[in-house]
Amino acid sequence: MAFALLAITILYTWSLNRSGIITPDEPRYAAIARHMADSGDWISPILWEEPWFEKPALPYWLMAVGFKSGLPGEFAPRLPIALVSVAFLWFFYAALTKLLDSEETAINATLILATTAYWFAFSQVAVTDLPLAATFTACVLCALLGKRWWAGVLLGLALLAKGLVAGVLLLPLIWIMRREWKQWILPSLLGLAVAAVWYVPVTIRYGKPFIEVFFIQHHFGRFLNTALEHGQPFWFYIPVLLGAIFPWTPLLFSRDLFRGERARSFMLIVLWGFLFFSLSKNKLPGYLLPLVPSVAVLLALRLEHAKYKNWLMGLCAMLLVFLPMAAEVVPKAIDAGLRKSMSGSISPFWGMAAMVLLLARPGIRKVAMLTVICLGWLQWRMSPEVDRLASARPLWKQMESKPKAAQCVGRVSRSIRYGLNYYANRTLPDCE
Repeated sequence: MAFALLAITILYTWSLNRSGIITPDEPRYAAIARHMADSGDWISPILWEEPWFEKPALPYWLMAVGFKSGLPGEFAPRLPIALVSVAFLWFFYAALTKLLDSEETAINATLILATTAYWFAFSQVAVTDLPLAATFTACVLCALLGKRWWAGVLLGLALLAKGLVAGVLLLPLIWIMRREWKQWILPSLLGLAVAAVWYVPVTIRYGKPFIEVFFIQHHFGRFLNTALEHGQPFWFYIPVLLGAIFPWTPLLFSRDLFRGERARSFMLIVLWGFLFFSLSKNKLPGYLLPLVPSVAVLLALRLEHAKYKNWLMGLCAMLLVFLPMAAEVVPKAIDAGLRKSMSGSISPFWGMAAMVLLLARPGIRKVAMLTVICLGWLQWRMSPEVDRLASARPLWKQMESKPKAAQCVGRVSRSIRYGLNYYANRTLPDCE
């Protein structure tokens, strides 16, 4: 297991700077973190000289450590997130070994989680979803293990990672622990005290504007209306979940998935979280990430008594045939959206390889290591194209040779504009 996690650590960290900062979110989060590192003000989230209250401070603090450490380029905001992911995987394995009383199942759950498309992808970018998923799931595991004080601390960190959503996702756990509620009063207060380290001073400093933007607009508003323009149908997360756990998707189709006492807590967390996010008016794919570790546990428990385990593993391995298509589709999807990017091909070689994998019926460890190799290939193949299509870095390299007064932004996407502002470390004016 140590060798597998070492290989995963290398996979998660080796090429974080092969593509520039991408999406509208990553340049904004990284810019706020850099300002915190430069100014020494760890309370105020300042985006290009203006307060920005959409998210709490923990992800900024993590990235700011990267900037403080003098890491080069994109490593500064991304490496701390990747390291949090790797550290969580170690904890996930250790905690499940004790909780499930089965090292084999703990290994399987960790390998599944570490090699899912979602966990891998969100460990590569400087956004808030991974810190929330790690702290929230760690809180759940500590609570189930009876480590109440640690669960309290992790609750506070989860609230600092992405706000009140952590408390909502914990409702099934509160129900499970309802008969022990008196023993949870002080640990819960500890969690609130940890969260108060940032929430209290930022509220004192900014008052009503912070409350209106952070709580009313970006918490209740996101759930109740589509003013933020992320509206999606109720069933949106069904295909998202199927893609999120790639290549382990075949394991999801089993009537035995939710059976057993050990599966109950994780089942309730997944079902409640899935329902909550589906009811929300605003939906983004990353919202589902905190549920993926619990899904990985359910899939590992499913494998314990699976009748056709080898054939299931063969089917999972066979899905890797779609990675060459992903290498073509994903960069276009990041740039223009998934609907405009659904093209790609599978060569006869990959089709033959898929049949060999299916007939070979490999075990889970072989499939996991094969997935690590394929994801490494995908990352190496895809990153330059992502950089070219979806990052502002190539354009900034052309612009930075110009005098500062001549640097301006033409008609570009929001992602590219924010990326240019990040690389310029200021708000660039529009070109006349």
